[in-house]
Amino acid sequence: MTDRRAEGFGHDQPMDWAGTARVQAGTITVRQLRAHGLSDSAVRHLIHRGDLWRHAYRVYVVRGAPVTYLTALWSAVLSTGGVLGFGTAAYLWGLDRRVDRVDVIVSPHRRVVVPASVRLHRVAVDGAAIVRRGQAGITGWVANHPVWHDGELVAVLDVALILRQVAVEIDGWAFHSDVDRFQRDRERQNALISLGWTVLRFTWADLAHRPEYVASTVRRHAH
Repeated sequence: MTDRRAEGFGHDQPMDWAGTARVQAGTITVRQLRAHGLSDSAVRHLIHRGDLWRHAYRVYVVRGAPVTYLTALWSAVLSTGGVLGFGTAAYLWGLDRRVDRVDVIVSPHRRVVVPASVRLHRVAVDGAAIVRRGQAGITGWVANHPVWHDGELVAVLDVALILRQVAVEIDGWAFHSDVDRFQRDRERQNALISLGWTVLRFTWADLAHRPEYVASTVRRHAH
């Protein structure tokens, strides 16, 4: 991929959405821009002015951001809503050579526009993988556990250690991209805490790159 640079990345942009793009290797989605308060006409103006250029379906790169391999990874997961896997994950683990296309995993029924640079894999991703990756010493867990209170469903937990009332939740790459979802998730977490649950939150990056940290943290709360 060609390295494209220009002056002023982030310097003349509002820090809110420019900061999001900076964390995501220069990429940002239309949905994220809307979540930061930009109207569709404002987004079109930024594109017309050259402050944003299209990298994938509804994913843009901010003017001046260096386009790197990390940019391609972010673009792949943001445009598909998936997670990195297979050959790409093996490369990031240092287990294999770098592949030309980015391997992304999505759920079997998710409708996506697949960029040419992405190899899509439709797989049911089990939240319980967080436990199986380092499950020595972890027992009594249940995947996709529903929590009810007063006849209402409070949450469906990725992984639950029921006897200890420990909830393990996995946040995706684009977790903060939806303001409404972020708000609902905080309300949901507060409801779980008020019912006596301990909530442990991890990202897919934690699961992929720091599985022992994840497993050891869960183990400390499992006994």
